[in-house]
Amino acid sequence: MSTTDSLEISDEENSIHRENQKNEEDLYIQPSIQSRRGLDWFCFFLSDVLNGVDSFLSAYLAGKNWGPQRIGIALSASSFTTMISQIPMGALVDNIRNKQILIAIGVLIIPITALIFALWPLFWLVILGQIMLGIVEPMFCPAISAISLGLVGQTHLGTRIGRNQAYGAAGNVVSAVAMGLLGYYVSTESIFYFVISISIPTLIGLSCIRRHEINYERSRAANQSNKDVTVVSFRQLLSHILYDRRLLIFVSCVILFHFGNASMLPTMAQVIARDHSPGASSLFMSACIIVTQFISASLAAWVGRRADIWGRKPLLLIGWAAVPLRSFVCVLTRNPILLVVAEIFDGIAAVLYAVVIVLVAADLAHGTGRFNLLLGALSVSSGIGYTLSNSITGTIIESYGFNYGFMVLSIFGSASFILLRFAMPETLLSSSIV
Repeated sequence: MSTTDSLEISDEENSIHRENQKNEEDLYIQPSIQSRRGLDWFCFFLSDVLNGVDSFLSAYLAGKNWGPQRIGIALSASSFTTMISQIPMGALVDNIRNKQILIAIGVLIIPITALIFALWPLFWLVILGQIMLGIVEPMFCPAISAISLGLVGQTHLGTRIGRNQAYGAAGNVVSAVAMGLLGYYVSTESIFYFVISISIPTLIGLSCIRRHEINYERSRAANQSNKDVTVVSFRQLLSHILYDRRLLIFVSCVILFHFGNASMLPTMAQVIARDHSPGASSLFMSACIIVTQFISASLAAWVGRRADIWGRKPLLLIGWAAVPLRSFVCVLTRNPILLVVAEIFDGIAAVLYAVVIVLVAADLAHGTGRFNLLLGALSVSSGIGYTLSNSITGTIIESYGFNYGFMVLSIFGSASFILLRFAMPETLLSSSIV
């Protein structure tokens, strides 16, 4: 039997998986209200912290007279570091029991980088700060997903991930308003001081999650029953990744998706900064983030519920289709109001991607005990897309102008949709969830 064939789950194996899952659920206790609310508010404030550094950095650097190519290099430094850190961070999250400590270290590093950007916006110091962010940011998604899975189990994971995304998006809306006003009426540097202050309630929310309520084996999708716990080796997981057709196709789809999407908003911010002012660019970024995150907050819980009913692929197709539509608008207009309206497409793509990719990883990793490692491996593909998007688009814009940059993004976004539509199978059908 080939490796690919061995990964197909028969009807008999599905029955065994369902019985194992029933046994697993019997072993778990319901998480307390304190832990659930703590995770809610941690996601809310963490999005504030990440949003201030990631979303406003390109506008801030443009206001410091950085060119598109230098900004692209700075953004690529973070995305490249993120890419090579994904798998080690996923493996670390799988193997460490006290995930709150790991997250707390990451939260503390972010305000340090914010202080560097605010006080010393020099090229190599910004690169250093971006590398630091690139090391710690890949840890947040698998760690939060692991805590969520450890608290509620795979049966309720869709709803929990949707709730995480809803609170995170709501936090982004609040922070975008605050940061936009600070950038416009005070200074763009004040945004980074806001990030430093908001890291305190982030850590408070994290501390409210009770560690003993997080089932360690469940948090890494181990095949846990009343008798034993099964965790596959790294070599077996590597074979899974290399020979599972679904994974290879999905990795390619994710690379193309992020190539077409990652640099679009920073490029739009550079256009506004060039045509208007750095303050107007900060206000524009704020408006874009508000639109995007309002859509995400409104749809996240619904997406989590629908993913377990409709399946993963229909929702992914909607998100993938939004990317070329958004870039097409950017080619046609430079009107700031229309560009802000186009961020509706980004909100749809963002929420569908953020919720469903975690569920796809859980589908493919169920019973292996390597959920976070596999999620990290999938995230490497997004890092590749981010790096290519920022560096190549920045170079194209420097040489040929903004319109050609947006056209390239549209082409790759369209390619990702076509590949997903015609080559990627549904993963829910082969999952243990019924």
